[in-house]
Amino acid sequence: MILLDGMMQLYRCNYKLSDLVTRRGKPTGMEYGFLKGLEAFRRFFNDEIIICWEGKNNFRYGIDSNYKANRREKREKNAHKYMTQKRIEEFKEFLSMIAENAYNNELEADDVMASLAKKYAKTENVIIYSGDKDMFQILQDKPFPIHQCREYQYRKKLWDPTRVEKELHGLKPNQLSTYYAFIGDKVDNIKGCGVRGPLIAAAIRNGYEPKDISNFELFSSKEIWKLEEFYNSGQFDINLMLVTLQIKEYIRVQKRNWQPEKIAKWLYDMEFRTLKLCQQCGLEQDIREDDEF
Repeated sequence: MILLDGMMQLYRCNYKLSDLVTRRGKPTGMEYGFLKGLEAFRRFFNDEIIICWEGKNNFRYGIDSNYKANRREKREKNAHKYMTQKRIEEFKEFLSMIAENAYNNELEADDVMASLAKKYAKTENVIIYSGDKDMFQILQDKPFPIHQCREYQYRKKLWDPTRVEKELHGLKPNQLSTYYAFIGDKVDNIKGCGVRGPLIAAAIRNGYEPKDISNFELFSSKEIWKLEEFYNSGQFDINLMLVTLQIKEYIRVQKRNWQPEKIAKWLYDMEFRTLKLCQQCGLEQDIREDDEF
C-alpha cells in the first residue's frame, strides 16, 4: 500500500510545473505533475495508492494558534496566483474518480497516513510518500515494513528504522516524539528549549525520562537551567501534543468513483495525452509502460 500526502504533492507539482498551460492559457502543471506522480509510484512499487488530505479543523491549532503559521505564510507568499482553493477542490473531485482518498476533519494528513499505515502494516508492506520527518515516528520493519519515501528521485533509498537511527543521533523511531518536543521544529513553528540536540538525544538514549533529563551529566549548568525552565513551564507537554502523531483506529477511506466518460472529458479539456489514464479511458493507445517523469 502507498500512502501519499496530497497537499505536499500539490504544492510541489505547482511549484515545479507552474509554466505548463493549455493552448488557451489554462494552467495545468499542478494537475499533470500530480497524475504523472501517481502513475510513477504505482508502476515502481507495483501497488495501489491512497491519497491522504488535511482536515479543515486540525486539533493542533486549538493547542497553539501559531502552529505552522510560518508555513502558511510561506505558502501564501510563494504559491502561484492560479493555485486557488477552487482549483484545488475541483482537482480533488477529479482525484476521487481515479484513486482512493482519505481524511479526518480534525487531523493532519500525517495523522491520517500514520493511522492507515499502522492498520495496513498488519497484513502488507506500506510505503509513505511524505517529506515530513514526523513520519519517522512510525517506521518499522516488523511484522510488515512501514518505510518512507521523502523524494521520488530517491525511491530506491527509503527511510527505515535503521536509517533513522543512523542519521538521527542513534534514536529509535519511538523516541523521536520526545526528542522533537525538546528541540522544537522550525518548519512547523514549534519553539524548542534551546539546548543542543545531540546531547538531548544522548540523554534519551541513556534512559532519562523527560522530567529528569536535566540530570544527564553532560549538560552545562546553563543548559540544565534551560531544560528545567522549559519542562516546568509546561511547554514540553504542549510540544509533545503538537509533534506526536495521532493514531486512530478508524479512518474513512473513500473508494474511487470510476467514471470513464467524465474522466475522459476532463483529460481532453486539460489537453493531457501522455498519461496511462488516457489509455485507460480510450484517449491514447501508444503510451510506453515504462515512461516516467
